[in-house]
Amino acid sequence: MAGLQIRFIGLIVVISLLIAGGTFLAKQFLPKGNSSKSTQQTNQLDQANNQASAGNNKDVKIQGLPTLPASASSQQQTEFLNTASEKAVETNKVELTNCKPNNASIRLKKGENLNIKNNDNRLIVVDFNSSNVFPVDGKKEFEAKLNLKTGFHFLSCQHSAEDHNPKAGIVEIVE
Repeated sequence: MAGLQIRFIGLIVVISLLIAGGTFLAKQFLPKGNSSKSTQQTNQLDQANNQASAGNNKDVKIQGLPTLPASASSQQQTEFLNTASEKAVETNKVELTNCKPNNASIRLKKGENLNIKNNDNRLIVVDFNSSNVFPVDGKKEFEAKLNLKTGFHFLSCQHSAEDHNPKAGIVEIVE
């Protein structure tokens, strides 16, 4: 009889551990509450904005895209990203003149290299969310191996400390 009680208690302990473990895994890996594509996009934009801003709390003005206020609501951020995605040109090449890209929004496959062409006579530094930084000499092209997660990333361009375009364009990385 005692052996049966020990087996029963052991079974209850095992079942309890399975339930607790399953609950833990569900909380870790399943979307929470009202998770949607727009919420994920807003989070991506917040992250890109924070990395590209470096304390610069200004409106985002990218030629060809709607202005995104510095204190944009999640709805404004979602509309901005939807427009950027709709207008994105699928290409692995960007040309920069006066630190302005020929396409305000581009779409690139994850792992694909990006060919950056500098149409200016002087060196530029191109970066994506301050994590992938590439110097490109004047009138030269450079093939950049991007290490970016899927989602949206701001393209920044700089000639000098005074001549900096922190959000010159936006790149959407897709699978």
